[in-house]
Amino acid sequence: RPSREDPFVTRAAQKAPLASGETEFKVAPMVVGVAALVVALAGLFGRTLVEVLLPQMLSNWADETPWRWRGLVTTLSVGALVGSVGAAWRFNVIHWQSQLSWSLRGCAVAAALVMGSQAWPMLLVATGLSGLALGWLAVTLLTGLRPAVGTTSLGWVLGLGVAGACGLAGLGDWIGFSPRVQSILAAGLIAAASVLSPFLTPREPSLSAERDYEMASLGRWGLVTGGLIWGLVALAAIPETATMWVGAGAGFGVVVALLAGAATQRGVTMGLGLFVAILIGLGGGLNALGRQLAMGGGLAVWGVAGSYYAARGGRAWAIAILVGGSAGVGGASFLLVSERETISSQLIAISAAVVALIAIWQIGAKRRR
Repeated sequence: RPSREDPFVTRAAQKAPLASGETEFKVAPMVVGVAALVVALAGLFGRTLVEVLLPQMLSNWADETPWRWRGLVTTLSVGALVGSVGAAWRFNVIHWQSQLSWSLRGCAVAAALVMGSQAWPMLLVATGLSGLALGWLAVTLLTGLRPAVGTTSLGWVLGLGVAGACGLAGLGDWIGFSPRVQSILAAGLIAAASVLSPFLTPREPSLSAERDYEMASLGRWGLVTGGLIWGLVALAAIPETATMWVGAGAGFGVVVALLAGAATQRGVTMGLGLFVAILIGLGGGLNALGRQLAMGGGLAVWGVAGSYYAARGGRAWAIAILVGGSAGVGGASFLLVSERETISSQLIAISAAVVALIAIWQIGAKRRR
């Protein structure tokens, strides 16, 4: 349960002997590879659930009306929010390997329930459970990475993991797998990933004492995250963005994710947020290929940078706020853009400019410390 002294730090973490910005251990390359593989399969599952499985299940109903989509998105977002809070509440670094394994299995079971849904109420329930499982997995995985792989390898783990998720998603589209086959593969792989947790042993149950995790900084990170999610959803809502040049966006995502991983290893975090904001602002005025590259690249870069910030802190409740808030903003953004036929490039550019200013504010505040 959360401590009274700091609502974002678990009691187990507060009792840890080390509470510095950097961990004092290094892990073997095999551990880095295993952790990156788990991150990649988790990212692939989340992408497949939202972009492939749910749209495919919705197509089973002849009256594929907007209210059904809104119902699924709302249920998924609420489920992810509840799962994030539940994972933070139950997190225990001593039992992290077991918690991670069951979180991965839970995602596979939830996906199977979605694929087996034959009635609309059952699909709603299964979607909510999928969101809960995904939110639980995200908080459990990110909170445990710091004690399992250390800060010396964290950027590479996330860079390789996000790049792997982009590559696997693009490979499935390039080969031409049907939505059902992609969904079955993603569920099978996330279940198989549960056997990897014994290789990820927590070594140092520490948390970062850096001022980057004070309330003011956390609030700015939350604002930037929400603004970038809105921008990416708005880009996807422009006609042809999500249906053309998907492979190009995935390939670009692989490259920039690796570069983002290298940048985080050198301490560049919010600077990547500024880069994504510029990318989104420019993407709104480009053609279908340019928008796809901006969307794929922006999602990959912020997937690395945002995850790095959250995981480096090692604070379960702070991560729950970021993950749950992201789910809520993502769902709200989808509902907002679904009410409009298209989103103007000017609105996207203005939103990106506001996010860029907040990112610059955070960068300046960090330098003044």
